[in-house]
Amino acid sequence: MMKVHHLNCACLKPVGGKLFPSVLPEHIVCHCLLIETAHNLVLVDSGLGVRDNQNPKRLGFMSSLLGVTPAPQLTAIEQVKRLGYSPSDVTDLVMTHLDFDHAGGIDDFLGVRVHVSAAEYQACFGSTELRLRQRYKTVRFDHDVKWQIYEESSDWMGFKSAQPQALPKELVCVKLPGHTPGHFGVALETRDGWMLHAGDAYYDRRELERKSMPVGLSLFQKVAHYDYATAMKTQERLRLLENVRVFCAHDPQEMP
Repeated sequence: MMKVHHLNCACLKPVGGKLFPSVLPEHIVCHCLLIETAHNLVLVDSGLGVRDNQNPKRLGFMSSLLGVTPAPQLTAIEQVKRLGYSPSDVTDLVMTHLDFDHAGGIDDFLGVRVHVSAAEYQACFGSTELRLRQRYKTVRFDHDVKWQIYEESSDWMGFKSAQPQALPKELVCVKLPGHTPGHFGVALETRDGWMLHAGDAYYDRRELERKSMPVGLSLFQKVAHYDYATAMKTQERLRLLENVRVFCAHDPQEMP
């Protein structure tokens, strides 16, 4: 059975959050997973990488809006080392999507397989749509990435899904559309049942619980979701899941 480590792989302090905490969160996390299998290590998302922390400006305007604060000790590669492993033990990265705060560590793990949906790969590298070209920071993919690209051909609890090759059958990529064209969640079957890393399908637990949330965060998600209406439908479906521990990428209250 796999062992799962929950890692925060970035320090983000949104502009205005400290002064107006009722409007915006003071800080948010980049919740990644490090999975120990019988033979290797697998990362689900990679947060910000070494070069992102050295030069946040390379990430563009959103890095300023989100308040990217250099914290090299939080990079996935440094946390892998602190857990007593070598970076070469990481053989696979499974990406919920390719936004900069999720895919920054890809260039820290050279030679690994990077698993992503076909729709996300196409949006990142093949689209001529201006807002997609502005969204993805392909500077982090300037090395020979071993892309593993998937169409959803299976079913997981009513969601379309894909089974990544060469990874444990307990790990399933789940289609959670709306935030980006090819947004995935990553489901893991553990001793305690299923858990689902929902990526950016939502930002704050209160969204799933239909509770009031900071107005600034509500406005931000309307801008950040590629297809807001579809993202809201995805949230509705997540609310119906039973016996699954669901968590997102950015809510610091979910990390514990």
